[in-house]
Amino acid sequence: YSDKYMTFCLWAQADKKGAENGTLWGLHYPLNNRFYVGYNSAGDLGIGLGDSHINVAATSRKADTDWHYYAATWDTSVMRLYVDGEFVLEKTAGTSPRGTYFIGSLKDRNGKMIFRWRGQIDEVMIFNRVLSQEELARVRDGLGE
Repeated sequence: YSDKYMTFCLWAQADKKGAENGTLWGLHYPLNNRFYVGYNSAGDLGIGLGDSHINVAATSRKADTDWHYYAATWDTSVMRLYVDGEFVLEKTAGTSPRGTYFIGSLKDRNGKMIFRWRGQIDEVMIFNRVLSQEELARVRDGLGE
């Protein structure tokens, strides 16, 4: 992957409606520099960028028990989040993602796995470039880029 341009896609299904504190995917850098997509303690879908929970953007979108296609793009300073092909949120950060990526959880400063996803995750794909919304739809539908 690139720390400048990337797209991260996956299918996920929560075990229960209103799931909270669950990370779909995330990155943890030793200096607490986080980049993640998941559901917060209020059960809202959001993006976390930068130092811990300081630079977080959330939607009022709640988890349900249906399968959903999540895609996030990163283009040097902005992360954009799409769910089922629809743009839902974007957030700007002054740092680039570097470190270790985790699927279904984050790692805290002490190395403990936290905010585990409760449900299923399938068909994870990472691209070293930003896919357009049309390309994301093709990937979602199994038609390639």
